[in-house]
Order: sequence, then structure tokens, then C-alpha cells
Amino acid sequence: MPRRRPGRVRVEGRLHPRSPYLASRSKIPELSVAAHAEIARIERSRSYLWVGATETSLLLWDKFVRTADHRLWVGNRGGCWVWECCGDPYLARDFLEGVLLSMSPRGRRELWALVGPLDARY
Repeated sequence: MPRRRPGRVRVEGRLHPRSPYLASRSKIPELSVAAHAEIARIERSRSYLWVGATETSLLLWDKFVRTADHRLWVGNRGGCWVWECCGDPYLARDFLEGVLLSMSPRGRRELWALVGPLDARY
């Protein structure tokens, strides 16, 4: 089988502007385009994440921290088992931590500006 040229491999690795990865990336309004692209790359490369996992985890962690009875959370007993509704907020925070550790310092600062105040409030 013939070998592909390195230039061809690099071209095939680039994302087309209408790529489903770019269309379905997270839509966190406070983040820059570069941070969104970095999050999309991380979500595609990690087996424990899915496209939009960071946005969903941030919303779930935000909802959990802002409720008055968040310390009484007992898990999914009687829940609907839909991640966006009744997902585990501690697991969502772990997902956010994994993304934060994988990002560049600039992107990490942007995402931490959203996660940090929630952690301080918790």
C-alpha cells in the first residue's frame, strides 16, 4: 500500500469551516474563539468527554452551586438519569478540572474566570 505524503496528512487533519466539530462546539459566551477551539480540540481528544461536555458541565456545576440546598444533594435517587438535568455535579466539576488542566495558560485563565467564582461560592 502506498504511503501518503506528509503534506496531504496535514491538510486532511485540518477542520473545514463547516465541520460538525466546529458547528457543535460549546457556546459559552464569555470565552474567546481561541478558547472555544481549544475546548473543542480537548473534547475530541479525550475519551471521557463528548462534544459540548464542558458547556454542559459548567451549567450543571453552576446550577448546583447556586441552589440553596446544594449540600443536601444525595445523588440520582429518583432522578431522570439525563445528564443535563440530574447529572452528578461533582463529576461535572471533575470534567471541568480535566479540561482546565489540558488547556493552555491563556485559555485556562478564561475558563477559570468562570469556574473560580463558583468554587469560591461553594
